[in-house]
Amino acid sequence: MDNTQTALDLPQKDTQLCVVRVAVPLALPKLLDYSWQENTFTNKPQKGMFVEVPVGTKKVHGVIVDLPEKSAFNKLKQAVAIDMPALTTQTHSFWQWVCRYNLTMPGDALRASLIKGKIPELPPLDEVIYLAKNL
Repeated sequence: MDNTQTALDLPQKDTQLCVVRVAVPLALPKLLDYSWQENTFTNKPQKGMFVEVPVGTKKVHGVIVDLPEKSAFNKLKQAVAIDMPALTTQTHSFWQWVCRYNLTMPGDALRASLIKGKIPELPPLDEVIYLAKNL
C-alpha cells in the first residue's frame, strides 16, 4: 500500500468561484468581469460593494454592479473586497441614470465621485472634542 496522497485525495475547502461585473473609474465602454473566490472567511459579493481590481499594470477601486452566472472569458483576474460600506441602491441607480442621461461610459459617474480612482481614506481622529463639561 502506498501512503502518498494526491491533490484529489486531500480534503477540499468549501470554496466556490463566481463572477462579478465591476464598474471602474476609467474611460472604458464596458463593465469588466472578475472572479470572486467565496469561502467561509469572506463575504459573498453584493451589488454596490467596493472592490480593488487589477486593470492593466495598476490597481483601481471599482463597484460591483452585477453578479452574472458566467463570463465570456476563461481566465479572470480576482477582485478583492475593500472594507467600506456598500453603496445604497439609490446611489447606484443615480449613477446609472447619470451615465444614461449624459450618454457616457459606465464608469464615468464613478470617476466623477472618486478622487484619482481611489476611495478616499477616512481621516484619522487626532483629537476628541467633548460637547459637555466634565462634572
